[in-house]
Amino acid sequence: MMNSTKNLMAGLLGMGAMLMAGDASAARVWTKKLATGVGGPAPIINANGTVQPQKNASPANEQGHSAFKMLTLPNGQKAVDIMTVWMSGAVPNQDRPNQCKVSVLRLTETTAPVTMLEPTQISGAGAAALAGGPQPETNNNADRPCNHPDIQTADIPGLAADQAAFMISRGTDSYNTNVQTRARMFLNTGAVISTANNGGGWQLLSNNNNNNIGAVRSAKLGAGLHAVGVNNNSDTADLYAVNLNINAAASGTNRMVTIERTDAQIVVDPSNIGRPYIQNIAPGEAIFMATESNNRPPEIGLSSATIKVRATDGQVQFLDGEDRNANGTLDRARLVVASRPNAPTRAERRYVQASYLFAGEQMPASGRLGKVSVSYWESDGGGNDGNNRQGGTRGQRPARGATKQYIQTFNVADETGRVSLNGSPMMITAVNGTHITVCTGQFGPAPTTPGASDPLEMAFLDLSITGAGVPTMGFAQKDAAGSWRQLATETKAVSSGLGDSGYLANLLGQDPNRSGRDFAECMGDVPNPGANKVDSTFRPNVDTFFLATYSGKDTNVETEKKNAQWLTLVPGRLNNFQPPVPVQSATATTGGGPVGGGATTGGQVGGGTTGGQQGGGGGGAQCVMGREACASFPSGDCYDGLRPDSAGICRRADGNGAGAGAGAGNGAGAGAGNGAGAAAAAATTTNNAAAATTTNNNVAAANNGAAAANNNAAATGGGDGGGSDGGCSSSETGSSGLTFMLLALIGLIIRRRS
Repeated sequence: MMNSTKNLMAGLLGMGAMLMAGDASAARVWTKKLATGVGGPAPIINANGTVQPQKNASPANEQGHSAFKMLTLPNGQKAVDIMTVWMSGAVPNQDRPNQCKVSVLRLTETTAPVTMLEPTQISGAGAAALAGGPQPETNNNADRPCNHPDIQTADIPGLAADQAAFMISRGTDSYNTNVQTRARMFLNTGAVISTANNGGGWQLLSNNNNNNIGAVRSAKLGAGLHAVGVNNNSDTADLYAVNLNINAAASGTNRMVTIERTDAQIVVDPSNIGRPYIQNIAPGEAIFMATESNNRPPEIGLSSATIKVRATDGQVQFLDGEDRNANGTLDRARLVVASRPNAPTRAERRYVQASYLFAGEQMPASGRLGKVSVSYWESDGGGNDGNNRQGGTRGQRPARGATKQYIQTFNVADETGRVSLNGSPMMITAVNGTHITVCTGQFGPAPTTPGASDPLEMAFLDLSITGAGVPTMGFAQKDAAGSWRQLATETKAVSSGLGDSGYLANLLGQDPNRSGRDFAECMGDVPNPGANKVDSTFRPNVDTFFLATYSGKDTNVETEKKNAQWLTLVPGRLNNFQPPVPVQSATATTGGGPVGGGATTGGQVGGGTTGGQQGGGGGGAQCVMGREACASFPSGDCYDGLRPDSAGICRRADGNGAGAGAGAGNGAGAGAGNGAGAAAAAATTTNNAAAATTTNNNVAAANNGAAAANNNAAATGGGDGGGSDGGCSSSETGSSGLTFMLLALIGLIIRRRS
């Protein structure tokens, strides 16, 4: 059963890849594999094809998160640098099971994305060269040396225009402690620009070595001001206020920063695996949401607090909470979406857990958000009825049971920051429906009517719990009443490979077959520096992208048995860019061009001469740009309406070119140089330069025949087929409604057979 399922899956995924590659109407995505699916001990595969649980074997790559920054290059062009951090198992033995790695990808005005920083280890002994303190990290038999890393951009005055700073936070037990939260500052070059006042290079933010404190999520609240949310020992969800102290005497790459925790507050109590999320709403202010519960699944619900970090002393002030102290201050979160654990029937029960928090509107001119939206899971708690199946794994902890995912928007009061429900929640319909990641941004063409409102769109990235499904991205839009409405026809496959929301992380993690999930990330409104640029070779018709960071197997590489780390750019806001008037290719327009062939008799010198002239260009094939004839675009970077020809040049597909034109007459005389010379019976061949193996004309005739065959093959070459309509390369994928139905079928098969 397992093998037949795998074979069926392979066939369906193959058909899905063909549909996506051939779908000319869909806006194509761009995918980059940041790291290969190799790292840690080799997985043990059972006879039935399943993966055997192994402690600390590592899924190779997991828990990727990204941040981006707009730059100005020395040549005056704009660029966007995207830094990604993830947990990598491809580390030296002394640093196992994993360490943090980073990579940087750059978008420019003229070129396709280019890797500026290859995967670089930034934690553990393998990162000793980057250490900013006197003590390089040692692993000390750590189980979680890089736990749930997070990344945010940081505003550091005095940096060069082409430099960007990023604050990376992580949980780690690499310092001979329980898991504690630490942070460090990096440039987009990978250089470290922060110092630690406690040694080791990474600044300690948490303050209780008796607890495990990790699962970090952070937000930038303003210049030099950050908020960090953590899960504290599965007891509480806590908040750290962080200030960046700048060394005013330093400059450039020597710009050293001290990361200082100015306050620590318990926000949600109790919080069993609360996984807090923070959304900045105004300078120094943020919404903090986390799951409130004593148990799993969560029996209390989703709680929220509005906080302000005072610029004067870095202390946290609660603006909206539940309990009021004698001095009138609010000190904890308020329940905003309640669980119903005691409902009379299972159908009426619900257990609510926070998933993601994000902006619920475009940032107003005032600079203060008036709406935030949260995604949350709702379970019927079926695992408590004895069903311990958790997706594709079997754990000993109670499962959530049947789950649904919702989006709920909240109004945020201007003065108090108090949140209140805005409309009804929207249930997300997705292919996989597990660990859905949500973000907001612009999607589709901009409004063309003057004065028309520009609605906010939401994207949700969806991965498979079994690690055997294609990752997809769906979209929703705000309607006139302010409620979310899913755009059912816009679901896109973001990769031709697989997406894994925790299958391998569960089986090969610190607690095999009992816990471990992989959280992907979605970001919206990533600017495209090449938008509307005539010289751009990368998506000039796209203003902004949605960014997906996730892990999953590369189905095209047999040797990669674990999850690769991926980054995908999905077109968001489109513009009306039109390439300049094309220039007609200066070749024959009949599709044939000059016929190849050369001499057909072979003759004494064998095989004709050079095979005639090279085949002509395909009839009607037009070049893309007007600035030069046949401007060469990489075949993976064609934008809509253009297709690559056999030479990888993007052309319009409106010609009538004849065939592929490969060879174009170059085959003549490939093996025919053994002619016997002019004499009919020349046993001694003083005049034959190549007669060492020929003693009669019969052999020569055979060689002449081979030459003729080559000439015939050359003669069938023809033009370069510029009018043919082929799809772009495998780095270009799109999806239509038919593709989405196929993906849904794949998900259904997985669920029924797992």
